[in-house]
Amino acid sequence: MYLDGGRYFTPCPRTDGVSFTEYHHWDLSYKYMVKGSPEYKLNLFFFERESGDHISSRRDCMDNILWFESDREHELFKEYIKENWQNKEQYRGEIELPYFPEIEGYNMEVMKEQYVNARILNRMLSTFRENDLGGN
Repeated sequence: MYLDGGRYFTPCPRTDGVSFTEYHHWDLSYKYMVKGSPEYKLNLFFFERESGDHISSRRDCMDNILWFESDREHELFKEYIKENWQNKEQYRGEIELPYFPEIEGYNMEVMKEQYVNARILNRMLSTFRENDLGGN
């Protein structure tokens, strides 16, 4: 995918989600990469560390993607989300929304909610790791 007007590109991360009900749909979805996966390796390969544009564009994008050390950590974190999502407000803190231009045909409120959820999930992942729940 091309980001920031084409100044940065990366392979698309994987998509997964969590269902909080017995229904087989995701109530919460997220993007992620697992260390050592093909898309992870390509992401590192394409990243130009000397380019200021690449660094800032990558940071803006990757702050909204979950980065897992292993598939096992990913699966354990999904369980952690199911057990702790009701406490999500304690992770919200001061999440500032960037500018979201109105795009015809898109529900911008849903896009903003997805952005906030991605930031919350990253904070939850930090807590998960601090409590050494990743099984690594």
